[in-house]
Amino acid sequence: MRPYNPPLEGRRAYIRLDFNENSQGCSPKVIDALKQIDRHTIAAYPEYNAFRKKLAEFMGLSSSRILPTNASDEGIMTVFQTFLDARNRIVLPVPTFAMFTFYAQVLDLEIVEVLYNPDLSFPVEQTLMALTPDTKAVVLVSPNNPTGTSIPRNAIIAIAEKMKDRLVLLDEAYYEFNKTTAADLIEKYRNLIILRTFSKAFGMAGLRLGIIISCEENIAAMAKAHSPYSISALTATLAMAALDDPDYAFAYAEQVRANKAVLQKELTAMGIKSLASDANFILARFNDKCKAIEQGLKENGILVRDRSSDPLLQGCLRITVGTSEQTEKLIKSLRRQLKN
Repeated sequence: MRPYNPPLEGRRAYIRLDFNENSQGCSPKVIDALKQIDRHTIAAYPEYNAFRKKLAEFMGLSSSRILPTNASDEGIMTVFQTFLDARNRIVLPVPTFAMFTFYAQVLDLEIVEVLYNPDLSFPVEQTLMALTPDTKAVVLVSPNNPTGTSIPRNAIIAIAEKMKDRLVLLDEAYYEFNKTTAADLIEKYRNLIILRTFSKAFGMAGLRLGIIISCEENIAAMAKAHSPYSISALTATLAMAALDDPDYAFAYAEQVRANKAVLQKELTAMGIKSLASDANFILARFNDKCKAIEQGLKENGILVRDRSSDPLLQGCLRITVGTSEQTEKLIKSLRRQLKN
C-alpha cells in the first residue's frame, strides 16, 4: 500500500496555490459565528437536525438524501465500506484524486486503472469496456482532479446504465466552479452516489466537511456504517453560517473563473501549454523546467503542486487559481522564472 504524504506543514506564510483551497478564506459570517460559540457548544456532543435541514434546503434535496461526513475522505471510506467487500473489482480512471486509491487499498479492493485520453479528456469508451460483469464499482471525478476536465453527462448516464445495480461513485468536489451536476439523476439511477465538499469554494478545508448525496435507500444504508458523531459541533455551527452566505462562495467562484482566463492567456503568451479547466486550477506543462519553476515560485512565496508522478502528467504543475492580486503576483513570478 502506498502512503499518502501531502506537503501540509509550513504553508501559512505562502500564497497557497497548491491544494485548490479558497485562497482568500471563508465567508466573514463564518468568523462572526466562530466568535459567538460558547463553551457549552464545545462541551456537549453535537446536534445535527438544524444543520442537516439547512444543508438539505440549500441543496434542494430532502434531508433523507444527504449524509454529512468528515470531509470527502470519510465520504469515500463510508461508501466503500457500505457497498464493497475485500477483493471486489473497482474501475478507476487515472490520473485522479489520490484518496480513491488510498481507501481502495485500505479495504483490499482490486483496482483496475483506465488511462485518461492523451489530451486528458475522459476515456468514455475505454471505461465502458472496463466495466465487466464482475466490476462492483466505478469512480468518476467531474471536474477531475488533477486535470480539471469534466465528464460529459451522457457518459455518466451510459456508465450508470451499464453498471445497473452496481456502484457508480461521482465526485463533484469542484461543482461550484462549473455548476454542472448529476444530482438530479439519483432517483433514476439508484446506483449513483455523489460527493461534495466545503473545502473548495466555501473556504472551509480546515473544518473537514463533505456531503454524500444519493437516493434515500442508499443514504439509510450508509448511515448504519457511519459514525454518529464524526462531524464536530464547531463544524456544524460554522457550516450553517456559511450556508447563510452562499453568495460568498459563488462570487469567489466567479472571480476564479475570470482569473483563470487571465492566467491561461498569460501562460500561452509565455509559450506554456495549459489545459482548459472546469475547476479552480490549471494544469500547465513546463516539461524539464517543472521542478525548477516549482522551486523558484516557492522562493518567491508561492506554492504550486508538481504532478509529474501522476500518469500522463510528466512535467506538469497544477496551479490553483486565486484572487486577482495573487494571480498577478503569480504571473510576474512566472515571467521571471522563465526568463532566467
